[in-house]
Formats: sequence, C-alpha cells, structure tokens
Amino acid sequence: MRKHSGRERKISGVDRAHRDIIDHMAAHFGPVRNLGLEEILPVTGIRINVIQARTEDDPLILFTTGMSDRAQSVPRGQELYRYTELFIRLPAKWCLDGDCLATPENFWPIEWLKRVAIYPLEENTWLGGQFSIISNGEPPQPLAPSTRFTCMLLLCETEELNPVRCRDGREVLLYSLFPLYTEERDLEKAQGIETLFHHLTAANVSMVVDPGRVNSAPGKVG
Repeated sequence: MRKHSGRERKISGVDRAHRDIIDHMAAHFGPVRNLGLEEILPVTGIRINVIQARTEDDPLILFTTGMSDRAQSVPRGQELYRYTELFIRLPAKWCLDGDCLATPENFWPIEWLKRVAIYPLEENTWLGGQFSIISNGEPPQPLAPSTRFTCMLLLCETEELNPVRCRDGREVLLYSLFPLYTEERDLEKAQGIETLFHHLTAANVSMVVDPGRVNSAPGKVG
C-alpha cells in the first residue's frame, strides 16, 4: 500500500509541474483550450497544448508539456538547459480541426514539435544552449511537401518569458520553433546568429509562422 501511495505522489508531482507550465503560458498568451489536439507521444508522455488567438492580430500557440519530465544530457556548466519545453506561433486562422490536420500543409508544425520534443530523448543529447538549428537532412529537404522551409530554428526565448519556475524547484526553459529557408541556415553558419537576425528584422519577418514569407537571405526575394 505504501508503494502504491508513493507512485500516486510522483504522478501528481508531474501533473503539478505540467500545470505550472500551462499556467505560465496562459499568463503570457491566454487561456489554454482543449481543441482535441492533445496528442500524447507514445511512451514519452509529451502532450501538445493549444492557446487560441484572442484577436486576429494575436498568434495561435501550440506548446508542449512533458518534455521537461526528463533532464537532458547537457555538458558540464550548461545545467540551466536541462529542462525544456517547446512552442510555436501560428497565424490566428491556422486550421486545427480534424479534416485540416489530415493534410500536410496544416499538420507539419505539429509534426515538427513532436520530432524536436523527442530528439534529446532519442539521441541522449540536449537542444544546444541559447539557440540551435535543426536541418531536415543534408542537403536540407522541405519540412513538408507544401512548404519550402527546410530547417527549424530553436530559440531560447527572452528573459520576460523564461524560465518557468515549477513548484518542485525545477526551472524549465521555453524554446520557440521558427522555420528557416536553407539560405538563411547557410547565412547563420557563415556569419552567425546576429547576422541572421539582422536580415530577418530588415525583411520585417515576424516570429509568427508565415508559409509564404520572404526569404531574408541576401539575394533572395521569396
């Protein structure tokens, strides 16, 4: 009986940590809604949550809970990055109903949240500090048949958003996912993240995913 009670306490502790993350996201972006999207990745217990846009100018937010249940294998001195969750900003009208999610042009952001969420667990690694870029193969291939994006920028968000301080004492860092073109990935590799940000800013690129946005790399117009 005692062993059974201990298990119950452990599960409720995990649930409380998830609630801390949900409350944190709700405070910054709005109420978390159940839209039938709460897919649980097999074995891992990672769940995708939805925050609907409050106005047409606000983004629709998808974010994970459960990724931070396990500490990532980080280098010595990088313990700050052991616990992470992910989110992505989508346009307010991005379709999430069952019929829409059956199509690649609507489902690929969810697919990539899932892929990135299980990556540290499968590879016994970490997300890589303040930012990292994951390419879809080499040479990079489109993230989905409906888009020319080929890479995903993972960015540890601002101090205003980070960290999430959970009641169990853990600090969870939130990474946003932002899709890139191959040329933008190459620009970062050659000249660094600040140069990439400079070009994205100069092209008025928003952090909200826009499948038709301009390619901000020099010499590219779309």
